[in-house]
Amino acid sequence: MVMDRDTAVLQFIDGTHDITISQMRSMPYKLYLQTKHWQHFRVEALRFAQYKCEHCGCENEELNVHHKSYINVGCETFNDVIVLCKECHRIFHGK
Repeated sequence: MVMDRDTAVLQFIDGTHDITISQMRSMPYKLYLQTKHWQHFRVEALRFAQYKCEHCGCENEELNVHHKSYINVGCETFNDVIVLCKECHRIFHGK
């Protein structure tokens, strides 16, 4: 069986939440950030970055996982995001 990745259903380990990638892509971004999928990915991205800002290297700050692109929302890789401290995140948004 061939499955388009936009219609693939994600099954979480606890079995409580099935959602398609196309559903995630069509929901408001703030709602997407509340999905179990994003919450799991966010933790893994922080772990991958060794809980450090990937811009300045600080470790003792609140860290954000920032999308560099929204093309792969719902099936992100670590190349699609960057872990940033609060200050570097502001810089990335031009504030």
